[in-house]
Amino acid sequence: MDNKKILLSIDLDGTLLRDDKKIDDVSFKYINRLKDSGYKLVINTGRSYRTAARFFKDEIDIDIICNNGNLCRNVRSEEDIFINPIKKEDALLFLNDLDDNKIQALTHINLYKEGYDIATIDKKDMDEKCRLYIGGFGDHVLYVNDFDEVEADITSIVFVGEYEDLLPYKLKFSEMSDKFNYFLMRIQSKNNYMLEILPKKSNKWYGLEEYMENKNLTSYKKLCIGDDENDRLMIEEADYGIAMLNSKDDLKANVAFVSDYDNNNLGAIKAIEKILKTGDLDEY
Repeated sequence: MDNKKILLSIDLDGTLLRDDKKIDDVSFKYINRLKDSGYKLVINTGRSYRTAARFFKDEIDIDIICNNGNLCRNVRSEEDIFINPIKKEDALLFLNDLDDNKIQALTHINLYKEGYDIATIDKKDMDEKCRLYIGGFGDHVLYVNDFDEVEADITSIVFVGEYEDLLPYKLKFSEMSDKFNYFLMRIQSKNNYMLEILPKKSNKWYGLEEYMENKNLTSYKKLCIGDDENDRLMIEEADYGIAMLNSKDDLKANVAFVSDYDNNNLGAIKAIEKILKTGDLDEY
């Protein structure tokens, strides 16, 4: 395969990251070898930029598409490549509609250089699981009295709580506006749930398309690998799409190619290497 015309888009959690939330040194060496050989690479994750960039800052110069396609930044220069924010007036429609004390609302914001990644209201009666989730952002939380005070680009809206409390809001918000996607999912590391609201065009695949436009890579073949529902469109639309062995069964059942190994056994780089060597997915 022509290594000067291949762009690799790699997911983090469940793909490049092991279950212990670390990246194997073998993976870093392999990625650096690919870059040195002329392949183009980008990390494509649902994580916020800061929580994704910490894996790469001392290891490799790479671009990261984060917040499910809403923001892209380079880890060395820390300059934005693109951002697709949610309009503040749209965000307030959802944030001002919450009247359940068991649910905590927050917004992911683009105030990275100022030291903030999310904005939320610090409620005295905040559920302990919600406080634990927010605590994961350390000192990078901007506490406000009202979300109208937030003066920053909003990259996503999140509600944290129990599944049965969030589900009615997902249904209600879905009826309120068809301009957004509504994802209700489990936060595995926190034993909790989150309802994330993103614009229709906020998706890893659309983020990858915008990245290619910005980098003049539109003629490149796309090799994409991931493990979760937010990777589905990226995998399906790619020229070379791979689902991880540890993906959910419904994702594996609806894609053509599944890695031979899981994320704890170098499954991502082994699958990429296998495809790059054969040059033909029909042989994979």
